[in-house]
Amino acid sequence: MEDFGTARDMVMALKNKYWKDALFTYKGVEKRVCFHSREIRGRKEAFNPELIDYPAFITDLSQLMKDVPITLYAAHIDKVRHVNKYIYPQPSYGLCMTFVLERILRNMRDDQTCILVLEARGTQEDKELLDFIKGLIDFGTDYYGPKHFQRIKGVYFNPKWCAIADDKKSYWELELADLCAYPIQKYFVYGTKDKAFDVLLPKFCGYPSSNGKGMKSFP
Repeated sequence: MEDFGTARDMVMALKNKYWKDALFTYKGVEKRVCFHSREIRGRKEAFNPELIDYPAFITDLSQLMKDVPITLYAAHIDKVRHVNKYIYPQPSYGLCMTFVLERILRNMRDDQTCILVLEARGTQEDKELLDFIKGLIDFGTDYYGPKHFQRIKGVYFNPKWCAIADDKKSYWELELADLCAYPIQKYFVYGTKDKAFDVLLPKFCGYPSSNGKGMKSFP
């Protein structure tokens, strides 16, 4: 919990540094600034260089990602190889979720529990994923029984902004995940280790031997 509070405060400190009260007007509506990788890379909305010192912000953002106390787990499915190798290939999203949850829970103590906070994608998509996770909790996998997954005590699907706070708050945990996803995806798909990925690399579980631990590529 201490790391949770530290990470939250670090994110808010950066937002407050570049935006008054950490707020920005999105399409006429004032909201909490949201660290969205695509908008940052595209220099759009709150990240327009005409509104902020963009190079200084990127430097500070890189420092944030270097210093923030998080542990990373990531999984990647090569869909072409997957389909070619297996007669009945599993859906890639659920398979990635399985790999990640197996590893997160494997590195927790038996008496520890957790909750999952996932970015909402749509009512039907969220229901399908929730049902899939419930299946893991009820039946386990070929490698881990139900007890392994029953330490998951809640599953939440959140949008980028918190509606009950009139969008004046955002789910910063999802923002950090979004910032991590793009450089990780580039590494898995293209083998590209850019500066952003180099910052994240020591945060993978098992580093410097992260393959199969914090990082899983399949098949």
